[in-house]
This record gives sequence, structure tokens and C-alpha cells, in this order.
Amino acid sequence: MERTVSVELLRESVKAYRLALLEKTRERAPLAWAKTQNNLGLALSRLGERENSSERLREALDSYRAALLEHARERVPLMWAMTQNNLGIALARLGQHENSSERLSEAVEAFRLALLERKRERVPLLPTRLRERLPNVRAAADMRGAFDSATRTGQVERLRIQWLALHPTALPDC
Repeated sequence: MERTVSVELLRESVKAYRLALLEKTRERAPLAWAKTQNNLGLALSRLGERENSSERLREALDSYRAALLEHARERVPLMWAMTQNNLGIALARLGQHENSSERLSEAVEAFRLALLERKRERVPLLPTRLRERLPNVRAAADMRGAFDSATRTGQVERLRIQWLALHPTALPDC
């Protein structure tokens, strides 16, 4: 059960993490800086979702990518995988928000990378969640890409008919 965090509390968290980054600099404490960047990304991603804000989601992407500068796979493989997973979630949210097949494809790649280190024997529950998430994001990316292509070629109605044939009880979100 996920608890609901108020938008105001999320904004305060973002401010606190940004203040912490003034002390936990990359030069002084690289791994603490990366962890704080990752946590800032989590707060920004959640805030972007709650505020329906692409700008906040893009800020989250910047924080995750910054964290990956120190959360290198060779140095801290599980932290690298966790940050890749968080990056994938933010990319998927932004891709859905902006109807961007490119962002959704980037999300699929981030999830795929995260799975390289999050093997069942090392982290038993997490790969299951990642493996469950990956097909949904892949399907959304494929559908978005197909819709973009159909729009360019003037075949949206044909795509809609194909989609309805595969999913007779649902209406396409395009």
C-alpha cells in the first residue's frame, strides 16, 4: 500500500535535498552526493507526477543522470542498477505524459540495464518487479511509435482497427 505524500511535503523535500547538495558536494563525498542526487530525483519524479509537470520530470532525469556519474556500475553495481531503475520510471512517466515514443524507448533501455545487475540471486524481489514493468513500457513505446508512424503516413484509422482487433474490450489511448 503506497502512502500519499502531499505536494507541499514533496516541495519541502526537494528544497532539503538541494540544500544538502551544497554540503555533500561531489568532490567532498562522491557517493553521498550521488545518493542525495538519486533521492532528489525520487522527490522530483513524484512531484512531477503529482503536479502533472514535465519540467519536474525532466529535472528528475537530470538528478538521476548526475547520480550515475558516481553510481558507476563497476564501483557500486546495485546502486547503479537502482538508479537506472529510477531513471527508467521517470522516463516512462515523462514518455506517457508527453506521448513520446523516444522517452518510452529510453525507459525500456534503462530497465534493461538495471536488470543486468539486479539478478534474482542478488536481489530476489526487485527483478520480478522490473520484469513485470518492462513489457508494459515496451508495449506503450511500440504503440506510441506505431501511432506516430500512422500519423505521418495518414493511416491512423487502419492502426485503430488493428488495435481494436487485438483489444476488443478497450479503446486505444491515441
